[in-house]
Amino acid sequence: MKLKPSRRAALVTPLVFIACLLGGTAQASGRPAKILVVDAAAPPGIVQLDTSPGMQAQRKSEGITPQQAAVNDVLAVQAALSNTLVKKIDAMGLQAERVPSGTTPAPGELAVTIQINSIQEGNRARRTVVGLGAGKVQVQGSAMLLRGTATGTDVLQTYASTATSGRMPGMGIGAAAAGVKSATTALSGAAHGVGEAGSPIEQEATKAANQLAARLGQYFAAQGWIAESAVPEA
Repeated sequence: MKLKPSRRAALVTPLVFIACLLGGTAQASGRPAKILVVDAAAPPGIVQLDTSPGMQAQRKSEGITPQQAAVNDVLAVQAALSNTLVKKIDAMGLQAERVPSGTTPAPGELAVTIQINSIQEGNRARRTVVGLGAGKVQVQGSAMLLRGTATGTDVLQTYASTATSGRMPGMGIGAAAAGVKSATTALSGAAHGVGEAGSPIEQEATKAANQLAARLGQYFAAQGWIAESAVPEA
């Protein structure tokens, strides 16, 4: 599958992800000179804010409008996803670089692109009082691994979002690529960590990035670019 060589064409809709998955993927060719981690794209209206009285009062006291809060959430998720992936890929022994949304790879480079489909702040009051997954925080998205060529961009691997679990992390992401078995990883779920750094939204995005990095590592190892021992745990 060929994508036109445009700096605006790095991300596609979930429907196109499904088409890529069913239609097959391109063969990888040689160890990449660099892997670009593209800041996730996020269409308007995907953020569901925490509407509990306590959070509304907190935003008001801090002078943060709902619109600003939604923007802050998107920026936090973008940063957590990109920074975590760059760190994980570097640790595998490959060179990674965070780049702005919409960037496409040059020949010899790969790019990891993500589209955020939903950010839910959940309900802090319900998480505190009820627990067991009530009021869960959730980040959902889809991802692709692209290779730059002289004529455009080839799709090497796709990750298409499916359903989520109500209690524990686990939105399945199906992966398929030439020479690699189909697999399942997670790009979203419910945040349950206690005592972790960052907001619940950032914690959830970091978990998603860790699991995506593990799946990417398996692909890199299958291509002979890294040792099996360098593949990170999810």
